[in-house]
Amino acid sequence: MDGSVTQRDQSDRLVLPARDNFGPGPYIAFAVVAGLGHLGSSTMPVQVGILTDSAHLSATDTGFFSFCQIASMAFLMMVLAPYSARIPPVWSCTGGAVIVSCANLILYFDYSEIIRICIYSSLSGIGYGLLYGGFFVAGAGTKEPDRIYSFANAGSVIVTVAVIDVAGLASTWMSRPAAFLAFAAVPVVLLPCILPLAGLRGAASGTVSIARPAPVPTRAGVVALLVLWVASSMGMSAVWIFAERAGRALHMSPAMLSVVFSTSIFAGILGSTGSALLSRYLSRQALLVIGLTASGIGSIIIYIGSSSAVYVGGMVLFFIAVMFAYPILMGVAAAIDPTGRTGALAGGCDRMAFAVSGPVAGIMIDANVPLVAIGILGFAGCVGVLPFTLPAIVKTLNRTVHVP
Repeated sequence: MDGSVTQRDQSDRLVLPARDNFGPGPYIAFAVVAGLGHLGSSTMPVQVGILTDSAHLSATDTGFFSFCQIASMAFLMMVLAPYSARIPPVWSCTGGAVIVSCANLILYFDYSEIIRICIYSSLSGIGYGLLYGGFFVAGAGTKEPDRIYSFANAGSVIVTVAVIDVAGLASTWMSRPAAFLAFAAVPVVLLPCILPLAGLRGAASGTVSIARPAPVPTRAGVVALLVLWVASSMGMSAVWIFAERAGRALHMSPAMLSVVFSTSIFAGILGSTGSALLSRYLSRQALLVIGLTASGIGSIIIYIGSSSAVYVGGMVLFFIAVMFAYPILMGVAAAIDPTGRTGALAGGCDRMAFAVSGPVAGIMIDANVPLVAIGILGFAGCVGVLPFTLPAIVKTLNRTVHVP
C-alpha cells in the first residue's frame, strides 16, 4: 500500500502529520526555497561558461569548481541529516540564503585564481545545503509530500528561469561575470517569501499520535533508494553540467543556448505537475520507471549531436523527465521517514553524486572522449540500476502502513 506514511517515535507509536491545510504562503515558500536550493546546480552551465570565458578555466578546472560547490552542499546535508528535524526550516533556509548571497557577491569581485574560486564555490555550497535541507524537512512532515514536492519543484522552475534571465541581462548590460551579482541579489530579494516556513517544523512537532506499533522500513530498501538516487543523479548531472558544451559543438550562440536552457527548465513544470497529478493514480514505483527511463532517453538525444533541433528536443524532454522523477524520489524518501532525516541524507548523497560527476565528465571531455559518451553515462545512471534497486524499494514501500 503506497500512500501516506507513518513514523515511529520513542514510545513505538505511529506519528502522523497533523497539518496540511496551510494557506498560499507556505506553498510560495516551498517553491522559493526549492528554487534557491537548486540555484547552484540549475545555473551550473552558466557558471561554467562564465568561468571558461572570463577566467580561462579548462574543462577539468570547471569540473572541480562544480565539485567544490556541490560537494560542500552534499557534505553539509549528510552531516546535519541526523539533526535536521530539530532545526526549524525557516532558520536553516534564511541562513542559507544569506550565505549564498555573500558567496556569489565575493565571486563577482574575485575570480582570478582557481583556488580562491573553489573556496567561494564551497561557501555557496554550504548555503545551498542549508536551503535544501530545510526544504526536505519541511516537506517531509506534510500529509502528501509527493504533491508538496511536485508543486514546489514546479514553482521553483519560475524562480530558476527568472534568475537565469536576470543573470543574462546583467551579463549583457555590464559584463559576463555580472551574472554572479544576479545570483547574489535574488536570495536577498526573495528572503521575505521564506518567512511563512516559520509555522512549519516538519514532523518534529505538530503531530498526532496513534497508539499502534509502527513498521520499520527495511535497511535494504533504504540502501537501494540511496543507490538509485546517487546513480541517476550522477548521470543526469554529467549531462546537465556540460550541456552548453554540446550546444556549442553544434555552433549555437550563447544567447541561443540561454533561451534553450530557460525554455527547457520552464518546460519542466509539465513534469512536476504531471507527477503531482498522476501520484493519485499510479504507484511510486511506476512513476519512477517512467521518469528515469525518459531522463535516460533525453540524455542520449542531447549528446547525439545531429542537429540543433534534435538538441533542443532532447533538452526539453530531459527536463520534463527529470522534474517528473525527482519529486517521486523525494516522496519515496518521505514515505520511508516522515521526519525528513532520510530525505536529507538522500539529498546530500544526490548532491555528492552531482559533485563527482563534474570532474568525471570534465576529464572525459579533456581526454577527447566523444560527447555522446556523456549521454550514455546519463542513460546508464538513470536506467541501468533500476532492475537491481527497484524490487527492494517496492518491498519497503509495501511494508509502510497507509492511513487515510
